[in-house]
Amino acid sequence: MKRSFIAMSSLALVLAACGEGEDNGATEGDTEQEISEDVQTEETDQEEPEETGDVDDDEQTESPDDEEEENGDEETTDDTNDANGDEEEASEDESLLDRGIEEFDLDIEFTDGSEWEYEYEENGDTEGEIEKENGEEEEQEGEQAISELEDLLGSLYINEDMSDDEIIDAVLEELDISRDEIDEFELEIEFQDGTNLEVELEQ
Repeated sequence: MKRSFIAMSSLALVLAACGEGEDNGATEGDTEQEISEDVQTEETDQEEPEETGDVDDDEQTESPDDEEEENGDEETTDDTNDANGDEEEASEDESLLDRGIEEFDLDIEFTDGSEWEYEYEENGDTEGEIEKENGEEEEQEGEQAISELEDLLGSLYINEDMSDDEIIDAVLEELDISRDEIDEFELEIEFQDGTNLEVELEQ
């Protein structure tokens, strides 16, 4: 009888111990799960929030006023380029007389010893003189010389962008002179805008 009671008591203690083990195991499992959830929560809190993109949208968005200013600057640049182009074209299309001459001095010496001189000055009063020495001296002054010189200046289209040879050929062609006929050529022009042009040739 005592043995049976002792055996039953031992079994009860064993069952109780097993039950406590299961409870402890469950408790430890719950604790581990709670720790894992806490870690995940901390990691989630540490993650940087997603950018809404509002700042980028603001930076990329240009106001209509800014766009109008940029367009205005571009138009101003185009207008300036057009104006410069018009000035260059006008310079090429203008004769010496149209451009405005303050002083014109041309001296040509020929292979046969002859010499022609053209002088024109516009400084309030217009003055002109033409001298040609062809064995006999021929001289023109006053209105007759001014008229002939202005005809010459009105038919010459030369400028600083041309080479010396181009300028010489243009002047000789207008005077109906061949380059083979000349020994020396000297041209000096002072424009009313202050620009000077000088060309010399000795053969």
